[in-house]
Amino acid sequence: MRPAEAQQALPECRFNVTSSSTLGSDDKRPRYDWISVSLGECKKVADQGEVTLSFFNDRLDTVFNYRADARSFVDRLAREPGWHPGPTPNSIRRGPATLVFHATDLSGRAYVAWEDECLSNERSAWINRYARGKTGDSCVAA
Repeated sequence: MRPAEAQQALPECRFNVTSSSTLGSDDKRPRYDWISVSLGECKKVADQGEVTLSFFNDRLDTVFNYRADARSFVDRLAREPGWHPGPTPNSIRRGPATLVFHATDLSGRAYVAWEDECLSNERSAWINRYARGKTGDSCVAA
């Protein structure tokens, strides 16, 4: 789903771009477009809390739902048919590409994230190949 399609599908939600990144037209690397959109408290997407959508190259990458009951929400979801344990104790998986997990951000807010693992892996591979320093370090000297 592209950002414009999400906005059309959710006309009752408030779309505010919170961050975005794109390569310059003269950049020789493959495309890398990132946009993060806050929907505020959009009841059509989540029953409570703030919702943020992140898109990589016009595809929905991750949905974040900031909610106080993040851990218990994932625990309840894990008991539903079709969900299986994920790679970490705080995650569950459904199908080949859907990963759901709970965590806390740097400001201490709890959230649930729905992630497209295939797309997330594609984004990570791009970063590992094109955005790291020559030695492979994750930090590039200024």
